[in-house]
Amino acid sequence: KRLLVTEQWSPEQISGALANDGKYICHETIYRMIRKDKAEGGKLYQHCRHRLKHRARPVGGRRISIVNRTSISERPAEADGKRFGDFEMDTIVGRGNHGAIVTLIERSTNMLFMRKLKKGKNAIELARTVIHLLSPFKGHVKSITTDNGTEFACHEMIGKSLGVNIYFADP
Repeated sequence: KRLLVTEQWSPEQISGALANDGKYICHETIYRMIRKDKAEGGKLYQHCRHRLKHRARPVGGRRISIVNRTSISERPAEADGKRFGDFEMDTIVGRGNHGAIVTLIERSTNMLFMRKLKKGKNAIELARTVIHLLSPFKGHVKSITTDNGTEFACHEMIGKSLGVNIYFADP
């Protein structure tokens, strides 16, 4: 505590100094002690240079599972790319996750439909865009296959509107 309070040392410096004396304490342990003291009403955190404001957040977002997904293994064999009406759907994301494009490829003719998504990988916007793109072919769309991206969470909306089954690749 003395090194932190009077000398204004960082937890990294304190850890290094203790290691030189043969006492090994990780700097994160010192940070935990300071945070615990702060939670109990203590004032040790005020002696930290950045007052515990800058803490690395865990990497990775929350996992969202897509409900009621149908596996690609349940897709009929005739949807292998020979008949008209079987589509593959995916998204292209811009640099820095800014902007996205939904792509639909008809597998037998390689006909490409694509449209920019104004709100990025937003599931509802994507569903509305796909419905708008494929509505002229409503009676001819037989299946749509896609990956497991969270942007396809509203797949049931697409399926109901177009009267089509949507299949997801195995994770």
